[in-house]
Parts: sequence; structure tokens; C-alpha cells
Amino acid sequence: PGARTMFRRGLARCAPLAIVAGQAQRYVACDGKGRETNPASSSRRGSGIRVAYSVRQSHGRGVWYPEAPTIFTGALDDPEEFQKRVTVFSGNTNRALAEATCECLGIPLGCAEISTYDDGEIKIQVERVRRKQVYVISPVCRGDGIGVNDSLMELLLLVSTLNRASAAEVTAIIPYYGYGISDHKEKSGVPIAASDVAHMLTAMGVARVVAVDLHGPQISGFFPPRVPVEVLSSGPLGAFYFSTKNLSRPVVVSPDEDSVVRAKEFYTAMRKHAGQQCGMAMIVRQRGREGDMELVGSVDGADCIIVDEIVASGERICEVAAFLKKRGAKRVFGFATHCLIRGQQKPSEGLSKAVPLLGPLHSGSRRESVHSDLLTGNCDLEELVVTDSAPLSAEAARIPMLKQITLAPLLAEVIKRLQCHGTLLDLFELNPGQSTWSKSPELGLRKKDKS
Repeated sequence: PGARTMFRRGLARCAPLAIVAGQAQRYVACDGKGRETNPASSSRRGSGIRVAYSVRQSHGRGVWYPEAPTIFTGALDDPEEFQKRVTVFSGNTNRALAEATCECLGIPLGCAEISTYDDGEIKIQVERVRRKQVYVISPVCRGDGIGVNDSLMELLLLVSTLNRASAAEVTAIIPYYGYGISDHKEKSGVPIAASDVAHMLTAMGVARVVAVDLHGPQISGFFPPRVPVEVLSSGPLGAFYFSTKNLSRPVVVSPDEDSVVRAKEFYTAMRKHAGQQCGMAMIVRQRGREGDMELVGSVDGADCIIVDEIVASGERICEVAAFLKKRGAKRVFGFATHCLIRGQQKPSEGLSKAVPLLGPLHSGSRRESVHSDLLTGNCDLEELVVTDSAPLSAEAARIPMLKQITLAPLLAEVIKRLQCHGTLLDLFELNPGQSTWSKSPELGLRKKDKS
């Protein structure tokens, strides 16, 4: 079914399909603008910038998501040698992303048995990792049958277990950094939870942290100097995706003042890396006057791309899309890194007992149920594009205009570079047809001589 879907959409031309782990994939060599170069000779182990199109089924509902172009320099030349020194583990929150990352690398996912005792406590047993470089891919968020606090405890206990098993170094790859919204103290009597999570990870012995689109840049400063933090941006992935569409006068729109930096990165990626000429606009919200928005810039007759960090219910992005339509926008698209759309959760027993005391403090809590306009298709969005940093819920799978792009090739490239002590600064600036990796007897990877 996946292969038939790809051919119907015209995505599979001149390249074989490989059905791996229930997912149909093809890898096509391309240039920096997402155009195919010599597709007949494309192979999975080649070099250069690559485009990966794939389709996957979610929640058994027959919902297929085309994945956007991603930069990947190809699988390892010697995966067996690499596997002797590196192991990748995953928690239960987003195991699919970890498996896809290992599939890009050509190595199996590390064996870790994560279960619970009868009283609900987490039980972990890992394979032998003595003197190995270990990577743990686990977002801190809710998943199918797991809460955000359980997800955090899984990550902490995994890092602790691997250190106690004499791993050489443990790197935590956190696609979504939970509790990141609480990154500063707005008033008295509230915690700085993002800092507390950083302290707990440091206490467990994490050697390095890799995160994707942190809520605030100050979060990386919550870790001590001995724990370097690498922050990845999903903006170039979204820019490559939208550059393949036939957009008319594209304009990147920031939904509020806090998202200007993120929207500017997306705008730069569209112009510099994707080769797409576009404009930029910003929406200014008047504090104290609900629903009162002002537009800085022009969107008349343009295809707008709203760039945000998180989609929790979809209410705000639908509101912005309607506002842009009234201002003359031709079409409106949305792009967000983290999709946290979930059904309305019932409060736990402990919280329900505390409601009489803390009720007034929770009166302004944000909505977490999916916005009805997204489910019915009445939203003015043509398409809502998100990444798989967090697992897609059943509620999100019901949204007709939702598309998902994968971070797996990006995370695989990051692991390869970290293993050979490479830089991540030029991660999205590779030249087509040039590979920066080759076989090495020490690590399975080695940078080629520039000469």
C-alpha cells in the first residue's frame, strides 16, 4: 500500500523502493534546491545531499504522511566496526524515531528492556556497553500510554544505568526538551523547571546533550560547562520541504514577537539553502486586548508560512491563519517543530485533591484538547507541517491537513559527526555530491582529507 501511495503521488520515479520496518523509503541524490541529480544511479549508500521521501501508517487508520527532504550524507561505510564502539538506545516515548535513525546509520537499535513493576516503578535492563560511546534518543513528552513525568524518569534512569554499566560517555539526544516552557521565573512562587531538568540530567552523569529547537536559548546555559549542549534547528528541513512546492510570493510569518528569531532562521534557510525568494512579516499582539492583532509587513496575494515552535491545540495557528486570510493572503501554511496535540487528559488523583487549594492558580491554564476547526477541516490552513520530534497521537492523526517530516536522517548525521569529532556548524551547508565521511579503522568514520 505504501508503494502504491507513493506512485500515485508521483514521488517514486527512477528509484527502487525498500520496505523496511513497515515503512516504504527511497533515497535520491539531489542538489541544494531539492532537485534530483542522476536519479537512475541513486543508492542508499551513496554520498552527497539526499532527499528521503517515505510514507508511513499511523494508528492503523490508513493515514500516510509524506516526509520532507532531509540532508544526509549516506549510511556508514563500515557499520559493523562502528557498532563495536557505538550503541544507540531509546526510551518508550518515541521508539519509532530512534529505530529510523539507526536504520539510516545501518546499525541495530540497542537492546534495552524498559518495563514497570507492579507498583508502577520503572525497571530497566540494558545490554553490555562497557567502554562504548552511547546515545540515548528520547523526548520528554507524552506518548501512547506514557506520561511526561514517566518519560523524564525513563531518560534519567537510562543515563544512570548506562553510566553504572561503565559506558565511556552517554549523550542524551532530546528531540523535545520537556518542561522547557518554564525557562524563567515570571513571578514569585513558581519553579524554573527547565533548569531543574538540566540539573537532574547532569547529576545522572550525562556527557553531552543534543536538543531540537529549545523553547529559549537560556536553557543551554542551565547545564554546567562540562556538559556541552548542541541545539539543532528544524527550520532548514521545513524550508527544503516548502521549496518543493509551487508557492506564489512566499512570505514567512511570525505569529508573535517571541517567534521572530525562529521565523528569521526559517526565512534565511528559504533564501540561502533552499534558493527560494521570499518575504517576511510579523504579527504583533496587543497585550490586554484578546483577539486584537496587528500585521507588520504585507501578505496581499502571497502564500504565507506561519512558523511556530509548538502546536498544542491548534487554536492559535488557526486564529492567525484566519487573520492572514482577511489581510489578503492567497494561501496559508503552517510549520511547527513539535506537535503535542493530545486528547483532553483527566487530572490525576493527587491533583484532583489539590483543586480546592490551587483552583484559582489553574484558572488560566492553556487548552490541551485539539481545536475543532483542525479536525473538521474548517481551518484556513492549507497544510500543517510538523516533525516527528514527539510521537503523533491518535487525535493528531485525524487532522486532514497534517503532514509530518522526519528528523531521523538529521539525527543520524549528528551522531556520525560527533563520533569523528566533527562540527555541526555547517550541517546544512554541504555541497551536492561531496561526502565528508569515509571508512576508519578506529571509529568506522573519518573525515576526508580536504586536499
